[in-house]
Amino acid sequence: MNLPERAAELGHLVCDGHGVGLDEVLGRDRHRRVSVVRGKVVAAWRREGYGLSEIGRWLGRHHTSVLHMLRMTEWREEDLFRRRSGAFRVSFKAWDDTRGEKKP
Repeated sequence: MNLPERAAELGHLVCDGHGVGLDEVLGRDRHRRVSVVRGKVVAAWRREGYGLSEIGRWLGRHHTSVLHMLRMTEWREEDLFRRRSGAFRVSFKAWDDTRGEKKP
């Protein structure tokens, strides 16, 4: 594995903020505390312009696994936002008001 200097810097920045080592992120550990941070590191590398195949080589994974990590990281971030903002709550008032009635 030949991790470029800038990629290593980004990786350390993200990892240090979460209390996980870059060596753990680059390893095979599948514990949630590591895999969540791994996804964030991958997202940072991707934003920096590194390719899926290149990131996959650094992690010892297929580029489609890297793509899955990115999608899961994005989903987790969106889900966290929805939970904090209350956007996941659905109001059934409109449905209750129209129950039994057909609207044109």
